[in-house]
Amino acid sequence: MPETEFLRAIPLSLDLKQRIALEAVSFSLDAIIGSYNQIVYLLSQFSHSKISDINREERVYIFTNIWTMIDQTHLINQLLKEIYTPMKKHPEEDDLHLGVVIDEKKELEFIDTYLATYSAVISDLRNKMDHLRVNLNNLSNAKKIEPIHGSLSYICSNIEELRQEGIFHIVVLFTGNLTHKNHKLPVINPTKYAGEDINVPVDCLMLSAFGRKIYISELFTDTTKLKDTLNNVFGKRVKESLLQYAQENNLDTQEICKSGNSVDIVLVCKL
Repeated sequence: MPETEFLRAIPLSLDLKQRIALEAVSFSLDAIIGSYNQIVYLLSQFSHSKISDINREERVYIFTNIWTMIDQTHLINQLLKEIYTPMKKHPEEDDLHLGVVIDEKKELEFIDTYLATYSAVISDLRNKMDHLRVNLNNLSNAKKIEPIHGSLSYICSNIEELRQEGIFHIVVLFTGNLTHKNHKLPVINPTKYAGEDINVPVDCLMLSAFGRKIYISELFTDTTKLKDTLNNVFGKRVKESLLQYAQENNLDTQEICKSGNSVDIVLVCKL
């Protein structure tokens, strides 16, 4: 995300509640997108015939990134509900923190679509994992469950086979040992993507865990679209409101849109 984009340069004059929520959302968006790219990069190193070569550490890394995506999506779902409602509408006399109220949601409908698509399933998955201890008895008594950290199913292909013969492979991957006599290992349904372009060599990732399914590749695509919506539509509305306030109150229009700087600290220590 370029440093000039809204989520990387949130105006300091914006209401603190909104600014904190947006800063947290910005981090979570980067975490989700970065985690997905790491998953795909690692899976791309192994063709369908070499899946068994993925070692324990690599599998843990893959599933850690998957659950990071789920945790950060849960956080985004919570914070998106707060970005429309500032702590206060008007700024203090000695400190300009202007709450921007956005009532007109035209072109922002995707934010509500994202929440409707992912709130319930993400919240359920996150809560089941976070409260695993409470669910141990139920999981132990179940006749058939997914592996504890879920199973990952995805399409694996190479460009020659896919283009010339229409051949692709479906992989099911999990980490750790199986705990039950019978396990659920759901397989991605390729007909779901009929008529769509499939990315080579890895695409259409689906996690199955605790009786729920989440399409990881679609979550990545939708999160990327959400980032664009917040940067290009929501951010534009915020800046327009701030500029209007500045003009009405004879304030510096550049100063009101000024953002903060990120800094790192290095301490020099001597023993």
